[in-house]
Amino acid sequence: MENTDNDSAEQVRAISHKFSTLIRGELSSHLAEIVRRNRTPAYARGCCATHDFSDSNMIMAEAFEIVMGRESDCASLGDADILNRAWDKSKADEFNAID
Repeated sequence: MENTDNDSAEQVRAISHKFSTLIRGELSSHLAEIVRRNRTPAYARGCCATHDFSDSNMIMAEAFEIVMGRESDCASLGDADILNRAWDKSKADEFNAID
């Protein structure tokens, strides 16, 4: 069964929500600094300050696995797109787990 755009958007929202929740739980003492750094030009494109305080790729991998029920496939462009969009949403929402 092929994913539709609506399925993909829902997956992005769900993974973003879970990722934000995990970040808030694991990096709560650093969250204000993460948000402050992410608002600066140095972090505007392609970087996230969560990496300054943890291996946040592992946290995103956990969020993906929880939501999708499987590990992400590093060879899958579809998985990479969902992961990148979920990360961008979480960063834009400043990890507030906003739907």
